Amino acid sequence: MPVPNSSFSASDSVVLGPPPPIGLTCEGNFDPTMDCRWYNPFPGAQTEISRGGTPRDTVPSGTALWTDSTVTRGLQYIYRVRHILNNVPGDFGAPDTAVANPLPPDNVTCAGTEPTTITCVWSDNEPDTVAIERKSGKNGSWTHIQDVLSGVMTVYDYNLPVVQHCYRARHRRGTEHTGFSNEACAVPGDGGPLRPDP
Repeated sequence: MPVPNSSFSASDSVVLGPPPPIGLTCEGNFDPTMDCRWYNPFPGAQTEISRGGTPRDTVPSGTALWTDSTVTRGLQYIYRVRHILNNVPGDFGAPDTAVANPLPPDNVTCAGTEPTTITCVWSDNEPDTVAIERKSGKNGSWTHIQDVLSGVMTVYDYNLPVVQHCYRARHRRGTEHTGFSNEACAVPGDGGPLRPDP
């Protein structure tokens, strides 16, 4: 005898949101403001930015940079971003945590390019003056030797004795400074690379 078919259960539908943006990174500026950047892989989707679990802004499709102008210098903030397509939000991507402080120059490298000269190069993180300090010899003290203008990422230090000299740098805007960069050391005439490390 044939077995009667049971009836179907109630149907349900699920609307899946777009995948999240990737590569979120945030960093503080002198203003103070915080810049957040990400990679925006989903065409046509808006991006919602959340700070500390609270939505802060929604930006148009194709936008991958947002500036938070309501931060306090020295405080730490947590940001997340997600896509919204046709009013349907997707999942948040990985969060990024940053302190609202400007970043120092980085990747400082130095080499003894001439018998009494050391040349140093670095990568800028702020569009501001860079203050250079030098320490000479094992027991030397740090001394400010030069300011270079925004966009200049090379300094030449001439007429040096043939001992080890170490250098560090920081961005300066008026009386404000960032922290210091990494330290890099060289001896005049020792040669070596003149490109910042990747």
